[in-house]
Amino acid sequence: MNYPKLFLIILTLLFGACNAAQAQLPDKLTPWEAGNPWTDPGGAVTDDSDPLCNFAFPPFGILVVTGAVNVDVLGSYNVTYSVTDAVGSTATVLRRVDVKDTAPPVLKLNGDAVVTVKKGSVWEDPLVSVTDFGVCVLTKSGIVDLNTIGTYTRTYRATDPSGNTVTVQRTIRVVGQGPKIILK
Repeated sequence: MNYPKLFLIILTLLFGACNAAQAQLPDKLTPWEAGNPWTDPGGAVTDDSDPLCNFAFPPFGILVVTGAVNVDVLGSYNVTYSVTDAVGSTATVLRRVDVKDTAPPVLKLNGDAVVTVKKGSVWEDPLVSVTDFGVCVLTKSGIVDLNTIGTYTRTYRATDPSGNTVTVQRTIRVVGQGPKIILK
């Protein structure tokens, strides 16, 4: 079941009662990649005395789900699942969702990966585009001497606040002016 980025559910759909029910989660600690929409991984409710109260969720049925997960803010969030039977016994289980940024930034060259320029000409670096969950630190390294024929490498590096890093490179070939005709 998909929820918007900030999901707040208080869901109670009563269609039966369970005796001695237990709510079970496949994993009580759930890592979640920042920026991805929250999708509840679900679980199950079991009841030894009432086979009608044995169900998997989602859908949530008579299960009450409360909690908020903000996928745009790194941190830990609690989602609580509760079910109450006809005699008032309640089973509750807590899932902790850890929103983390483990993915490196996406770094794309603007322009071509290999550029050829003539010696002595002017070349303006088109730089790169970076996309990430957080604000990145972008650095470039590699000197290009437009007055000396040769092949140069420019390296661009993006690092996000979580320490994820990615690099891309551009090759710049400085070539001669070409043949010249000199008249006497």
